Amino acid sequence: LLQVSSFVVTASYVWTCFVKSEEQVDDDDVLQVFIFAADIRARIDPPVPASYFGNCLAYGLAKIEHKQLVGGEGFVIAAEAIADQIKNRLNNKDQVLKGAENWLSETKEMTAIRAFGVSGSPKFDLCSADFGWGRARKLETVSIDGEKHSMSLCKSRDSEGGLE
Repeated sequence: LLQVSSFVVTASYVWTCFVKSEEQVDDDDVLQVFIFAADIRARIDPPVPASYFGNCLAYGLAKIEHKQLVGGEGFVIAAEAIADQIKNRLNNKDQVLKGAENWLSETKEMTAIRAFGVSGSPKFDLCSADFGWGRARKLETVSIDGEKHSMSLCKSRDSEGGLE
């Protein structure tokens, strides 16, 4: 694998399990898509200042044929595809913003195909946020798609290095 991380392992596992649990598809060659956002403030040249309070995101888009994803090597193939997007697109200063003018139309196309997405990041320590009344005891995320084709992800509240 190119770059193994807790994000790559978690995303690959959930994506392959999700696809395997879905109803059968008529065409095993149909593309399954995994889409995820990445904070690119430090990944562009020049980098956006650390004091910037706002979004500066790009997205990764892994595409795999259904038959490969549900096969015996599906998890490994998914992990390689996601890790490839991180290394060769998101961590590459020359590629990270390439084609940005087309991103809106590209993401609109995702509604017509079999796409699964993740929002959030293990780098967002939401459970430690304290707005004056203490640390959160419970964290719930809002979904805009009825939790059918997406998952949210954040740093674990109780486990060092873990994800929720």
